[in-house]
Amino acid sequence: FLAGVLAAGAYKWDRGRHFRGSMMTVPWALRILGKEARPAARKQFRAHRVDIRATRTALRETYREAGRILAGEPHDATALTRVLAKLRAAAQVAQTRSHASMAEFVATLGAAQRRELGRAVERRAARWEKRAAKLGKRWEKRDREK
Repeated sequence: FLAGVLAAGAYKWDRGRHFRGSMMTVPWALRILGKEARPAARKQFRAHRVDIRATRTALRETYREAGRILAGEPHDATALTRVLAKLRAAAQVAQTRSHASMAEFVATLGAAQRRELGRAVERRAARWEKRAAKLGKRWEKRDREK
């Protein structure tokens, strides 16, 4: 079994699906820019380590709380609504901190690196548009068949 797991990892059978991540974050930029951007990214992560941990902890605890409420009997709609609002707020804080960190990181990059990130955003947008068009055609076909 262990040999199979190691072989699968060596051949990367799930190529490209192991981490999709979010755009406009420092880890995303690091994947686009490669090793040359690592020192600046590490500096950024170290500068915000405490905030990153606190944000992740808050999200994790809120998700756990939501899970407990969902699994609880009898169903408490008020508690679920409250925890979902709390989760929404925690996610907003996390995204705000992530985007602020990205803005600081990008300020340390050169023009060529910023252009590379811009091209990556354009490529992703083109893929999204292509996928949306394909889904739109599928939905239209399904609606006609009804």
